[in-house]
Order: sequence, then structure tokens, then C-alpha cells
Amino acid sequence: MKTLVSAELTKVGEKFIHAGMANVCKKCRLKKVCMGNLKIGRIYKIVKIYDKIFPCEIYGSVKLAEVEPAPLLIAYPSSKVISNALMTYSQIPCDISDCEYFSYCGKVRGLKEGDKFKIVKVAIEKIRCRKGYDLRLLEVQPIV
Repeated sequence: MKTLVSAELTKVGEKFIHAGMANVCKKCRLKKVCMGNLKIGRIYKIVKIYDKIFPCEIYGSVKLAEVEPAPLLIAYPSSKVISNALMTYSQIPCDISDCEYFSYCGKVRGLKEGDKFKIVKVAIEKIRCRKGYDLRLLEVQPIV
């Protein structure tokens, strides 16, 4: 999908989280190209940048770019894991914030409850869950 990215600071391969539209963007003639295809809270990876430069009140200048949802690492119940399957994200309830896997279980950046994703890769080892859940670490691709 296409969007606009900062002309000065952005390179192919970089990732960003779409935080939504600033007030100044609401009157911009390029807002549909810039924001129209992106979902708030989703992490995107830049795969191509075009040369044409456009003015921007926030960044000074922006370029047209091709982006895709970035792959994410999440913990998921082992019983539900099937390679290449399309799944629906459901948070794993956990309050052990000092656990090394905490950021993969609860509110994972880039996914919200009910979002669809495809399992790209399943980790060989199971997660040693301190709550006793039978979990695996997965690389997933959000479905837009």
C-alpha cells in the first residue's frame, strides 16, 4: 500500500507505528494518500521510496512510499498454532510485567484484540510461562 513518509529521515526497511492524524493534517490536500490506507496502532515497514517530494507542515517534506504491515513476534497458545494458518488475535491475560515474554503476551504493539494475522514462523522452543500457560513464540504477519 502507498503512503507518504518523511523525506529526510526515512529509509527502506525502517518501521514506524501509525499514531493517527494530527490536527494540521485534516486540512491537507494529501491526507488521503498519507493517512487513508493506514490503521492506527499498526506497525508498518517501508519497502520502497519514490523520488517525488511533496510539502508537509509536520515533516517539511515527504515522499511517496510503498509500505506493508511489519511482521511481529507474539506468544500464542500451542494448541491453536498451525503453520501458515490465518488466525484471530486474542490477548493472553498476564500481570507478570518482569517476565521476559511479557511484551509478546498481553498488549502486543501492532495488534489489537480481534485483528487477523497469518502465522509465518513457529519457534521450536516453547515459552517457559510463569503462569503455566502452554505457549509458543510466533512470527506473524498482520492482515490489513
